[in-house]
Amino acid sequence: MIICQNLGKKFSKDQKIQYAIEDFSLEIEEGELLILYGPPSSGKTTFLSLLGGLLKADEGSLEILGQEITKLSAEELRVFRQSNIGLHLQTISLFSSLTALENLLAPLYLAGVSKKEALSKALSILQQVGLFEKKDIAVTLLSEGEKSLLHFGRTLVLEPKILLLDEPTLFLDHATSIRIMTLLRELVLDHNMTVVAAIGDSRLHPFASRLIRLKSGQILEIAGEVVKELAPLPYLKI
Repeated sequence: MIICQNLGKKFSKDQKIQYAIEDFSLEIEEGELLILYGPPSSGKTTFLSLLGGLLKADEGSLEILGQEITKLSAEELRVFRQSNIGLHLQTISLFSSLTALENLLAPLYLAGVSKKEALSKALSILQQVGLFEKKDIAVTLLSEGEKSLLHFGRTLVLEPKILLLDEPTLFLDHATSIRIMTLLRELVLDHNMTVVAAIGDSRLHPFASRLIRLKSGQILEIAGEVVKELAPLPYLKI
């Protein structure tokens, strides 16, 4: 599903060229829940941004769903991302003038989903992330944790094939984090969604099919085997 070959991304710092990602080769299977971890500036966010088409690789190749995305034009990349990828970065992006429900309805309407179907999908997502009772509350009145949950819900509402998450539990308490990770496992198991997430909290790492440890833009260690059937984790559920 995702094939990275010798991927490299450079940037300039103090008039010197440095690598954010260097010689990065990895294959990610369909229906996998892969977790990235490592110290700050290890390349986690850069890698997710490359997968999401927000950055363009300087070296190597990146094939997603059979498409070499490094060769797509900006418009082709936008269409590809909209059709296939849900992207959750640490910066929360919501319409502050709208309610929680309206924030989920907006992308559905833009995608041409009917009002009846859009309402059904949006309410279902709010229920899944624990915000159903807040559906008519303005975003400005939500807590940071609730905004993070709503932002997460927006990445799910168009049912992407691939979900890219950068610290999705950063503003959440542990119990809520467990609920979100359990939801991600269900999406992988029930809908064969592929999830790639940067998560620093090691208590959540057992949810992964594979753990990828990064340092200085390179893969140091890959723990776990690619599995189609993720083992149940009853001791982690609330």
